[in-house]
Amino acid sequence: MAPAVYLDANILIGSVEGPDADFLRLVRGLRARGRRFVTSELTLAEVLPKPLAESASDLVAIYEALLAPDGLVETLPVDRETLRESARLRAAISAKLPDMTHLATARLSGCAFLVSNDKRLRDKGPIERLSIVEAAERLRP
Repeated sequence: MAPAVYLDANILIGSVEGPDADFLRLVRGLRARGRRFVTSELTLAEVLPKPLAESASDLVAIYEALLAPDGLVETLPVDRETLRESARLRAAISAKLPDMTHLATARLSGCAFLVSNDKRLRDKGPIERLSIVEAAERLRP
């Protein structure tokens, strides 16, 4: 089985609200073939503010479904183990807590890649980061 892939919040926003809908179709296809895609519960708090502020209930519903327990992307809890790993990574890397929480979740869930367009994450930590373009190329069957 192929290793899991971590999806950062900015990837989901770009796939739902932006120009990257093709990537979400790729994720659906790969998920149907057994590929595991994960993110942190923190992602929900990152994707919802704009749709909530704009009363965009359709977008809120899309994100809620995407990140639901039976949704396309497995949403993992921010638990004590994740917070300890986040702290360990912050001590070693010196980065912001949300970024290290995403990285810790990816690491603890066995992800081979962290897909993010956030340049701050590009050279940090033990997991290979891919932009959405790189991920589409590398993950395509």
